[in-house]
Amino acid sequence: MSEIIRGQVLFILATLCSGMLLMLGYDGTRLLRWVFRFKAWMTAMVDVLYWSFASLPVFCLFFYYNEGVIRWYGMLGLLAGAVLYETGISQPIRHFLSPKLHLKSKKLHIKKRKTPLEKV
Repeated sequence: MSEIIRGQVLFILATLCSGMLLMLGYDGTRLLRWVFRFKAWMTAMVDVLYWSFASLPVFCLFFYYNEGVIRWYGMLGLLAGAVLYETGISQPIRHFLSPKLHLKSKKLHIKKRKTPLEKV
């Protein structure tokens, strides 16, 4: 396999993993919202801050592998990684952590909120 093709295959794998890691980080902000009640403006602010900081490693990834050129298959790899995480790993993680977070919120005297899993 030529070095160019090998580098692009590594780039695709790196974007898949990055998409998964970005969604794992976003799950952290979701879990915070389950425990603490945020107002709409606070939720929007947390989202903007998260995605602003999350764009830095993505920029570094594109800069390292493609000299800063944004390639469509790189963006597709990020999206595919995010979708794989969301449809595969995220649901069991949230299902596992949801009862534990409600116990924590009771100890902190925080009102219990229904999680998206309880609403279904």
